Amino acid sequence: KILTVHHLTNNYYKYTNIPTYRIMWSANEKIFKDYKEPYEYDVYFSGVIRKEQTDDYRNKIYKSLENLRQNHPDIKFQINARFKENNYQGKIFSTEEYAKNLAKSRICITTTGPADLVGTRYFEIMATNRALIFCNNLNTENSKIYENMFIDNTNCVMFNSIEDFDKKLLYYLEHENERMKIVNQAFNDFNNKLSYYKQIEKIENIIKIK
Repeated sequence: KILTVHHLTNNYYKYTNIPTYRIMWSANEKIFKDYKEPYEYDVYFSGVIRKEQTDDYRNKIYKSLENLRQNHPDIKFQINARFKENNYQGKIFSTEEYAKNLAKSRICITTTGPADLVGTRYFEIMATNRALIFCNNLNTENSKIYENMFIDNTNCVMFNSIEDFDKKLLYYLEHENERMKIVNQAFNDFNNKLSYYKQIEKIENIIKIK
């Protein structure tokens, strides 16, 4: 049997003739959690930026956040982008620093990478029960590979363009009750469906398949 985080399990089976099953990433709940500390940032955006990522969204987001920061000095941003063009120079947070940054942020921005793959950050944000997942649309007409995990306006907020990104980002910073309703649902979904314990259960059931 083959286990993979990738959604193209049929392709794996086609080329290997080995039954292939999808097991998703998750997050270490001992590290990614509510640290019971006050919010320090309104918006958190950090990580590697490459053109190969979905629609070059991270580069577009970086530019948009720079404009928002100039026009909204009252919003507290934590922006730490590292670009392929300058050999990814910039600060690399320790695991604990990174986990606490997520937990001290009201909104954490994350996007899919090459081949529409989600990274571990989606699950790490969920596990904090503090930050809102803010991401590009994962369930477009041509791609519904995450529709059972991430649901727009239920356990995350998705945007369809940079204009939509700006509008929704400001909206959820101004509507705390709505933000927290989605955050709490994400935390519940993480515990009920997406934690490492749930992934282990899936693996155990796959092993039993003859």
